[in-house]
Amino acid sequence: MEKKKTRGILRKVLIVFAAIMVALTAVLITLSVITTQNTARDTVLEMAFAKMNGDINSATTYLNNAYGGLRLVGGTLVDADGTPIESSFDTIDRISADLGVVATVFVRDGRDFRRIVTSIRDAAGSRVTGTFLGAASAAFAPVTEGRRFIGEASILGAQYVTGYQPLFGENRSVIGILFIGIEMTEVDGLIAAGVGRAVAALVAGALLTLVGALVITAFMIVRVISNPITATAAIAEVLAGGDLTVAVPEGYLKRRDEIGMLARSFEAMTKRLSETVQGINLSATQVAAGSQQMSSTAQQMSQGATEQAAAAEEVSSSMEEMGSNIRQNADNAAQTESIAKKSA
Repeated sequence: MEKKKTRGILRKVLIVFAAIMVALTAVLITLSVITTQNTARDTVLEMAFAKMNGDINSATTYLNNAYGGLRLVGGTLVDADGTPIESSFDTIDRISADLGVVATVFVRDGRDFRRIVTSIRDAAGSRVTGTFLGAASAAFAPVTEGRRFIGEASILGAQYVTGYQPLFGENRSVIGILFIGIEMTEVDGLIAAGVGRAVAALVAGALLTLVGALVITAFMIVRVISNPITATAAIAEVLAGGDLTVAVPEGYLKRRDEIGMLARSFEAMTKRLSETVQGINLSATQVAAGSQQMSSTAQQMSQGATEQAAAAEEVSSSMEEMGSNIRQNADNAAQTESIAKKSA
């Protein structure tokens, strides 16, 4: 029964510990997932920015090879042969296919930049040529100043990781822009996949850690708490059966915790019970000896009374015999007196 109780205690402790560990693990996993998402996003964006830097260089090479150098003539971008490149999509589509990006060439149009060839399409599937970059674009200020822009930008309502390379004409004036980009949905997909793998590994590691912690905790509870309680309960059962010779294990007596206190209390209780029982046994022995002595005295007194009764009976018999003799003598004396009177 006690063993079942201690096993019940062990089970309850493990359940409470497991609940706490699961809660803590869930919190840690949640925090780790958030951290991992942020880290993964930063890492993937850095990789995307690095790709944009490399791909914009490759795209520039594609453009130079295809057109042999671009010039702005009368507001129109033309190639080395003077042929306008507007609506010539072969090169831009090749850049998109080979580099896995969307690509666009802008021409300088007043103070803004207009798309003249692009691989970006609208919902209807039409190329979005004729649309403007707009001063609100994150890339507008850098490319206007002749600087490359690598970063996130909004294009026609959609977010992209982008690379904008200014195209220079005479006197290093900016005559157009070469753009490449990756839509953020693709980046988010990469982030989600990376986070998913990280979370799976994290959960697997957390579960293994949790199981290991539970096993170690169960072992420690059995060794440190459950076994001593079971042993102490067994000692209590032996004591309840009247055996005061049972000894508490020395190892439990030396412990400096509650189990040690309990073991020392049991040891002291056992000694006190033993001393009490010894005292009771000694008192019982003394009482038995006194009773035996009283019985012997009573027997002696009974024997004396019997002897006195016999002596009294003997005296009474002698007195009766003397009385009979006296009466006989009296009768004899009376007869003698009567005879004497008759003789006279």
